[in-house]
Amino acid sequence: MQWLNGLKITPERLMDNTADDTITSGLIPATGWSVSSFTGKRLGGFTEVNMLMTRTGADITESAAGTGNIIGEPEVCTLPAGWAPSDTRDVLWGSSLSDGGAMIANSGVVQLRSISGSSGIPTGNTVRIVASWISETPSGRVADEETDITSYSDAGLYWVTGAAGDGTTDDAPAIQAQLDKALSQGGGWVIIPPGTYKLATLPLRIYRNTRLTLLPGAIFVRAANSTLLLNGDADQNFGAYSGHGNILIEGGRWEMQALASGLTASRMCISLGHAENIIIRNVEIRDTPGFHAVEVNACRHVRIQDSRFLGYVDPGGRDLSEAIQIDLAGSSDHFGGFGPYDNTHCYDVAVTGCHFSSSGTPGTTAWPRGIGSHAAVSGLFHERIRIENNDFSGCIQYAVGGYSWSDVVIVGNTVQACGAGFWLRVPDVARGGFTQDCFNAAITGNVIYSSVGYDDPIIIQGETGGRMRRITIAGNTIDASVGGQNGIRLQYAEEYAITGNTVHDCASSGISLFDANDGSVVGNKVDQVTVHGIMTDTSTNVLIAANHISVCGTNGLYAIRGGGLKWDGNLIRGAGRTDGTGFGMRASTSVVGLTITNNTYRKFGSGNEAVNAIGLTSSVSNVRRFGNDVLGQGNPTAIVDSSPTPNLSPYDTGA
Repeated sequence: MQWLNGLKITPERLMDNTADDTITSGLIPATGWSVSSFTGKRLGGFTEVNMLMTRTGADITESAAGTGNIIGEPEVCTLPAGWAPSDTRDVLWGSSLSDGGAMIANSGVVQLRSISGSSGIPTGNTVRIVASWISETPSGRVADEETDITSYSDAGLYWVTGAAGDGTTDDAPAIQAQLDKALSQGGGWVIIPPGTYKLATLPLRIYRNTRLTLLPGAIFVRAANSTLLLNGDADQNFGAYSGHGNILIEGGRWEMQALASGLTASRMCISLGHAENIIIRNVEIRDTPGFHAVEVNACRHVRIQDSRFLGYVDPGGRDLSEAIQIDLAGSSDHFGGFGPYDNTHCYDVAVTGCHFSSSGTPGTTAWPRGIGSHAAVSGLFHERIRIENNDFSGCIQYAVGGYSWSDVVIVGNTVQACGAGFWLRVPDVARGGFTQDCFNAAITGNVIYSSVGYDDPIIIQGETGGRMRRITIAGNTIDASVGGQNGIRLQYAEEYAITGNTVHDCASSGISLFDANDGSVVGNKVDQVTVHGIMTDTSTNVLIAANHISVCGTNGLYAIRGGGLKWDGNLIRGAGRTDGTGFGMRASTSVVGLTITNNTYRKFGSGNEAVNAIGLTSSVSNVRRFGNDVLGQGNPTAIVDSSPTPNLSPYDTGA
């Protein structure tokens, strides 16, 4: 809306339902603690609390040496009424002896969760807990009373009126002047009216506690060989997450002009480093050259919402670029805006409701990758990454390429005609000289269709020295993968569950496991695949149960090498349709330990298909086989078992 002189200022009219405030009292200590000092501040829709607590009770130590855990997650204090975050926040605490993790619940209760070192928190030791979050919320907090403030600047509102918005004048200096005013006042709201803003003096620099809004009809047009927007100055030196944060960027079309003369070198649109509490929403970024539409480097508590990332140009050697890159401050090669290069990683990043595809501009393509990373540092991970309800169309490689990520949720996304869907990988030792285990990923409820064969629609990739551990792949639909790819593939993985997925029309195997141990493959539907329905290679301790497999080119279930396998209660219809030599269930090549129970095999009834239900070679040992239903195949040798001394049941034979 347009602000008129004489219009009274309220937080509601500013669309910021939190009143600016500062308090130093009201913090309630838990039993065994006392308050040494407390400050709470609200400014421009952000809240910060700073608590210094003294331990008066018994010493607090690790629950067991070296675990980092604290028994019972002891309470420290409760924030004053109205000062709690809207959702649970993970924060850090520190003392002169140790440090660790803490949690602030939406009730305001502060609890310790973990501890480092062996010193603990002895009686008399002080602990500092500092946290900040975006406090703007539709339900609001405590509203200011109306005031007689009638100027933009007095209200913390910086309406950009000095820019021409005609697409010809360089409007960057006028916009930067308002961003600088917000900085000088400790924060503010910079609003860009409708218009086309040529930006030839770049980069624009946005600072802490600033909200930048492009109103409907506002268009930024990059007109310099530079990043468009950067959060800070080239000479700053804010380490970890202490840089210019508490930033909200929203609205508008951002034209990067990747094919314009002088603008074809690799550059970024929005580049953010060493910061926390960032929101980007409702932006449309078009035709980016080389690097990324949004770079999130060494940041935490980041939300990218309801935005569109359209069009990309590879200037050469950038066929792995992501529209949104999640990166760490390893060197200027990782992040060119400013230092320090202290290896700070990203933590708590969510991308929701966004769209990734081509722009339709002649000479551009869709992005190689929608969201991802391609660099890592030993001992560090990008953690708590959530990718939800996004739409990926035509990405040349992956919709999501997670490299050295832990604690990942990929849920409810749609992937259409991309090279592949989701790729999670440990660091590549051949590329970086190290690898390491990565932990905890859930890929659930996604739809992937018309993949074009760059890689498997879902691939979890470890190495011999670095494993992907604790993986859940559930409730996904995969339809039509070409180019010789599997539907779901795990390599060098441990502790996984593949459950309730539908895999249709893949050019290789439906589900493929290589050196993937201690897992279960249960209740999946696999049909119309070119090779095997479900395959294990060099995998141990795997349960494959209650799957429905229809019409496979070779074998329904297939195992080579490995062992400790159990096939139980699977229904297989039609196998060997490529050349008629396959089996409903087949094991060979030194499988040691295989239990085959309660499975059912039926011919599909037409075409060139196998008549043998079970085939076991002489190199398969320690077989237990009973209760399988293979009758009615019209073949007296429906079971071809050459394994030495199998433990059988009479119900496993018959024509």
